[in-house]
Amino acid sequence: MTNSECCAVAAALLFAACAPHTFRADVGAAFARVEGQIGLQNSAGSAVLGDNMNDLQDHLGVGDEDESPYVRLEADWGANRVKASAFTHNSAGSGTLAGAFGDIPAGTQVFTDFDFVDVTASWSFDLMPTPTVRIAPGVQVGYYSLDITTRAPSLSAFEQVDTDIIAPMPYLDTEVDLGWISFGVNGGAIAITLTDATGRYWDAEGYVRATLMQHVELIGGVRYLLFDAHGEASHRDFDADLDVFGWFIGGGVRF
Repeated sequence: MTNSECCAVAAALLFAACAPHTFRADVGAAFARVEGQIGLQNSAGSAVLGDNMNDLQDHLGVGDEDESPYVRLEADWGANRVKASAFTHNSAGSGTLAGAFGDIPAGTQVFTDFDFVDVTASWSFDLMPTPTVRIAPGVQVGYYSLDITTRAPSLSAFEQVDTDIIAPMPYLDTEVDLGWISFGVNGGAIAITLTDATGRYWDAEGYVRATLMQHVELIGGVRYLLFDAHGEASHRDFDADLDVFGWFIGGGVRF
């Protein structure tokens, strides 16, 4: 065997060792609603945010259940699992402010656009010696994008909270695999000071996966996110205490 053939064989063996033994790709729909309240400092910096919090649904008119595409990817290498998922929430509505929002005073009728994006990736390592039960600690990184634009036509004014947060957190992935059906629960949590905000972040998921044919699966589950942060967005202090509740359903392939 020549040197070039040896190198080719070695590269093939290395690739086979690194290639996942199980790969899943799922697409579907997510149905999420957002509850909670948010406050935004005025341009003078004189507002007490705790006294000027506005409820998303009652005062801003947003946060009701919205459907969006849902994408989920998962790969296993031995005891290692890497997983990623993404969904969005978009809603628009109107309401009357209970407290001042930036420079828009309390009692003003406003129209609001709300956009939330969640992209989550995790790695975990299975500690159990059996393929039936998985208990796997690891690490998760969540990317959370929050954009709230509020307009007051009567005052020709608008305010915006626009922030992007990347939150790493300890993570635990658990699963029971019964062959044609499996059940899983996973999640992470952390209290951390980041570039844009200081806060608490929780991210939890539960799901059921059913195998219809050898390479075809269905998946459905629920998701809960806690986004409790105060920091700076669009050069203004903000305080957001949000809960994201959702469920998802989809299907995909397994190799």
